[in-house]
Amino acid sequence: MVVSELVGILEKRQTHFCFCARSVWSVGWVFFLPVSSRFVQIRPDSSRFGDEIDKQQGNFEGRSVCCIFVVRKFNLKTENVKITIQRALTELKTIDDRITKKIGALRPVALERDGQLLDKSDKALFESKALTDLQSLTDLTKRKNLLRGAINEANTVTKVNVLGTKITIAQAIIMKDEVTQLELINRHLRSQYSTASGNLISMNATTDKNALNLVTAALGNDATRNSKEDILAITDPYLKKNTVTLVDPLGILEAISEKDEFIDNFRSDIDATLSEINATTFIEL
Repeated sequence: MVVSELVGILEKRQTHFCFCARSVWSVGWVFFLPVSSRFVQIRPDSSRFGDEIDKQQGNFEGRSVCCIFVVRKFNLKTENVKITIQRALTELKTIDDRITKKIGALRPVALERDGQLLDKSDKALFESKALTDLQSLTDLTKRKNLLRGAINEANTVTKVNVLGTKITIAQAIIMKDEVTQLELINRHLRSQYSTASGNLISMNATTDKNALNLVTAALGNDATRNSKEDILAITDPYLKKNTVTLVDPLGILEAISEKDEFIDNFRSDIDATLSEINATTFIEL
């Protein structure tokens, strides 16, 4: 336990004392020092803190009171706070970075010899910092979970208009994932078509060359001496048997074009829509 900043104020209201705090550091020892009176000391637990305060109020009526706290950190929630989804999302990114840094910096154990830490640092400060760092990491994790829960709750009930259809934010996010998959499919289709088309052109070029070689072998190099019918009589059967064609049951180019158009329209609409709704929708923490 260390003495922290003064975070509690004991105020007199019509001969009634009340405990007031905006954000409290947690209950350790609470000391009441009434002027010209005996020293009163309370060691409350979390469940009896308010009752113990009430018991002591009568002892101090009409007298000045100083209240000193020996404390450790915790947050006392006095009222719900509202923030936009956009701000919560921004905070989540910051929290993730802070959690990563704090995990890396956390030093939970040390070695000592004869009551002295091997690195010569102060043992009490090390122990205090280890507890503080772990508590800070725990608080950040709780804050992250609180934000996520509030965002998810809002996403399931808040509706947006995407390409003329009313859906919840949660559904819109799912659609974004689906469109991402659709982009991968389109990329694969385009790649497959490009590869197949390239192979088709290359293989048919070889086939055409082989057909001409057959004509030369059969009729000689002087094309003027050979009739068109003689040449076709040789090349047609060969080309008919060896020419490669594209089997395209999907109508792949049209399918790619349609998907690209949908993806472009969806991306431009969903990004603007979610930005607007996230900036205007409030969540309660």
